[in-house]
Amino acid sequence: MIVVTDDAKKELKKILTENAQDPNIVLRLTANDQGQLGLVMDNVLDGDNVIEYEGSKVLAIEDHFASHLEGVSLEVEDTPEGPMLTLMQAGCGGGCCCGGEEGSHEEPGCGGGSCCEGGKPS
Repeated sequence: MIVVTDDAKKELKKILTENAQDPNIVLRLTANDQGQLGLVMDNVLDGDNVIEYEGSKVLAIEDHFASHLEGVSLEVEDTPEGPMLTLMQAGCGGGCCCGGEEGSHEEPGCGGGSCCEGGKPS
């Protein structure tokens, strides 16, 4: 299962507060057909792994998807553009952006990777 740092949880809650009117909405970590990871606003579904921060549900990950995220952490990286959610894999020297700009991240030993779309949920 993915590890989500407290700073990342705080950033997820900030994104929800700024973008979602419905308090039941969470951000969902998903992958598209090309394997790019992204955050979308959604409801919690049965069987989801749910991450909470200060009593609020902030992130949902489908159970079958969560099992593929072993050794991955969601962290916040300070950038000149502001805080950016970043996926880090154990043993990798760098991460994959989950905020800021779209793109992909490939590094030897990481098995490639891809970035979430934009600083805001897509």
